[in-house]
Amino acid sequence: MHACDLLGIDPALGVKMAGGLGGGLFQGEVCGCVSAAVLALGLVYGYNEPGSREQNAILTAKVKEFEQKFTERHSTLLCRGILGYSLGIPEEAQILREKGIIRNTCPALVTDTCAILDEMLAKQDCQSVNISRLPVSACTSRI
Repeated sequence: MHACDLLGIDPALGVKMAGGLGGGLFQGEVCGCVSAAVLALGLVYGYNEPGSREQNAILTAKVKEFEQKFTERHSTLLCRGILGYSLGIPEEAQILREKGIIRNTCPALVTDTCAILDEMLAKQDCQSVNISRLPVSACTSRI
């Protein structure tokens, strides 16, 4: 929701869009915080015209910068590496729930992700992102 506030997106829509990212797509893969941050970076630095090589290079560099900053703090981008268990394995998912690992770990990941995005976007005028031109805005009344 923090990125939604920065980018002028309805928080309910943002939460709904990112809902399937948690737990590394519920498989222990790339942390949902990382995936959500990449979505936010795409809104700010992404492109929507074929052949936008220059803008693609900018976005790629920003994603790599985020990944580096995140791994400096958490050693990996993978949910299963951070949590020590995979949500994609039912027995391990049960351990995560029983031990409260997600509840005790993930809020700090969200906070760190927001801090990294704040740092990266501090000089960027995020409100200049024209969300109304994005295809997703046309769907908000149906969601």
